[in-house]
Amino acid sequence: MNKRYYLFLAITLAAGLTAVSVQRAAVAEKLSERLKGRILLAVEDKGQAWYVDPVIGQRTFLGRPADALRIMREFGLGVAEKDYHAFAGRAPARLAGRILLRVEAAGEAYYVEPAGRRLYYFGRPDDAFRLMREFGLGITNRDLSEIPIRAGYAEEKIAGDNPAQGDENEYPLHENITATVFWVGEPVGNGSSEDNAFSSWDDDWLASYGGYDDPFCREGYFPCGFTPQENPFYVSVPFNDFHDNGTRKQIAYAVVPWAGAKEWRARESMMKNRWVKISREDITCYGQVQDTGPYEYNDYEYVFNNARPLNQRANGAGMDVSPALRDCLGFQGENNAENKIDWRFVDETIIPKGPWKESLTTSQVNWR
Repeated sequence: MNKRYYLFLAITLAAGLTAVSVQRAAVAEKLSERLKGRILLAVEDKGQAWYVDPVIGQRTFLGRPADALRIMREFGLGVAEKDYHAFAGRAPARLAGRILLRVEAAGEAYYVEPAGRRLYYFGRPDDAFRLMREFGLGITNRDLSEIPIRAGYAEEKIAGDNPAQGDENEYPLHENITATVFWVGEPVGNGSSEDNAFSSWDDDWLASYGGYDDPFCREGYFPCGFTPQENPFYVSVPFNDFHDNGTRKQIAYAVVPWAGAKEWRARESMMKNRWVKISREDITCYGQVQDTGPYEYNDYEYVFNNARPLNQRANGAGMDVSPALRDCLGFQGENNAENKIDWRFVDETIIPKGPWKESLTTSQVNWR
């Protein structure tokens, strides 16, 4: 064969490969377009679920029901009440496959099923599982591979049957947050907007703790004169999973990362007793959530995600810490708004030994 033939053959092969690539790209684009807004089940891979974003046509791994609930809400589109009621249970074609959030109704979430455009409410992990089971469309691994994965939402991100144990990076890190000091028994005034003889979850907090947690008279990490009956390393964060009337907020099932870990009793808080890791400069301490605040009580975008605190008072404070934590972290002053911390939720299984584990709080909701 002469050189001219080899050149012709190379050009022909290259053209053929280019044609195949273009054809595959066209097939992939057509498949993504056809499946926008769908929930897909990988039938050859244990039925793992994916959601195809109806706007960009990329897929997101849904994983466990609790993960699916959280992730689907992340892609939610806010709708006003007048528009929601105008839908009368059936959304317009432009919203097929979208996740809708009723912003004026505590962020209630609905999936618009693409075929009939009916709205299906999901507020708990079980609801997300029901949606995956009811509307999931089986797909082969080969076809699934033709749909691009949305950046940051691959299977590995949340794969597995159980949450990662021993991984403190499971929850978002809140950096450079103003922390003020509060204490059991603190009266209203001088920066406190609440009577801290009781907490959001305990009407007898002062008695449950065992006395006044005096911030000015200390014996080590304890107040003078008595040993607390509960953990002196406590904090408040600005989210309460209950309404003032004692009913659970439906939004809690969607935003609290561990909401799907168990069945919650009527008077069992998802928030009370949860552990947090707090760092200031090169010092790290740990504490348990025992109250709600400062100043805000439903700031879930900050508490569970990466938003800054809604509160603007006290230099935008995003956490209250107890006197024991104040001393552990080496705060300047008794109670000012200049101390900055980094913090995140952590699972109890990874809490190291320290003074914060000498007396744990295990009590639950106590309302009269």
